[in-house]
Amino acid sequence: MAEALQARLEAERRVTADIAHELRTPLTGLTTAAELLPPGRMTDIVQDRVKALCALVEDVLEVARLDTATERPALTDVALGDFTTRRTAAFAPDAQVHVHTGTVVATDPRRLERILANLLANAVRHGRPPDHRGRGRPPHHRPRPRTRLPRPPAARRTDAFP
Repeated sequence: MAEALQARLEAERRVTADIAHELRTPLTGLTTAAELLPPGRMTDIVQDRVKALCALVEDVLEVARLDTATERPALTDVALGDFTTRRTAAFAPDAQVHVHTGTVVATDPRRLERILANLLANAVRHGRPPDHRGRGRPPHHRPRPRTRLPRPPAARRTDAFP
């Protein structure tokens, strides 16, 4: 059973990689065609969507490469606070970021940038400003006042007997 599951996962990885790889050629043509459009608002929209689609295909290819271990992350020391502040300013200029300075991590900057871009895009698209009182959050995510659980009578507690 484990072998069958492993084979199926490997087949899915290959299909994902093949699909993403096959999408590169038409996307290259689409990118070229979008660059030839006359200047204007609609051209900007088309070019933006083509760039987003290209980035998505590159993400899928990168995941496929990581899954098959054909590519290893290029780890370097990154000052996390500076990195996050600069990238946030580039991706979401209106976002407020509070970071701890001085933290250095060994990571792949390209992948970290991609993760940060995804987080920021999701925050811009789906998020709301934080509110520590719970307003703006669904009821099941709101903080609840802390109450102590009722304790059983002394006769039923295990700590009541020596």
